[in-house]
Amino acid sequence: MVYLKAWHHVLDRQVSNNDMVTVLDHGPIYRLALLRDFGPEITKSQLYERWWDSMLKQWATIMDMVVWLDAPDVVLLERIHTRSRWHIIKRKSGQEACEFLGRYRTSYEHIISALTAEGGPQVLRFDTDQKSVDQIVDKVLAALNSQSNEN
Repeated sequence: MVYLKAWHHVLDRQVSNNDMVTVLDHGPIYRLALLRDFGPEITKSQLYERWWDSMLKQWATIMDMVVWLDAPDVVLLERIHTRSRWHIIKRKSGQEACEFLGRYRTSYEHIISALTAEGGPQVLRFDTDQKSVDQIVDKVLAALNSQSNEN
């Protein structure tokens, strides 16, 4: 919760500089999804819901673009299991891992839909099993240049 409020505060002060691009990995959408679907019991209260809606609206006003990288479950699971880094689903069965990934996807879709309904960011979604890093970078840069030319 602090992350969402603090980062928004910092970035809101930087919005006037249109030439600056700030990239947040595990940014507000990830944090909102984490709280929405995996958060503590307090996240089911009306007070929290009001706070969550407020955060969503605030982030919708400041984010220009979301780059959503995804891949089929089988590809994601292979990537997770072949990396040395810890991941919560490494010890889960295949079915449990797919359910976990599905919950995140559903949460991301809900949050991104809510952000765009508030006039929020442009969304670029890529299947990283189908697009190379170079192809993704080219599309993102083209979109950034397009946004820059509109301003």
